[in-house]
Amino acid sequence: MLANFSALTAQSDDAVKLKKWAISVLSEGHPLAMRAGNLQLSWVASESGIDRQKFYPGRGPKDLHDLIAALSEYAKSCPPSSTGSSRKPGNDVSALRAALKAQHLKSRELRAEVNRLKLMHDLIHSGKPMVY
Repeated sequence: MLANFSALTAQSDDAVKLKKWAISVLSEGHPLAMRAGNLQLSWVASESGIDRQKFYPGRGPKDLHDLIAALSEYAKSCPPSSTGSSRKPGNDVSALRAALKAQHLKSRELRAEVNRLKLMHDLIHSGKPMVY
């Protein structure tokens, strides 16, 4: 497949960029991201540095569309990778949610401490006796 993909012509800048990226990914044996049995174009766009909008029909150069079609066919023909080290899709999101929740808790505690210090400051400057 790598030889067939390398034989495709790429004249536009985006097609040349995609071809270089795809050849490096395929030669290193990295799996291609799939979604619902198709190549995930958003992933390809972010990894290759090409605007996602150019992958839509009529919005990008023809040679870019030919390369995407060939890459999609290759991705469909590859067996799905079932390694034990692959992460579940929601792991990144759940880790971020946990970190965000911890930050909210810390923020709430700090706001409570600021309010306590403001109250103590007001008591000191009001001349009233401080009672704990």
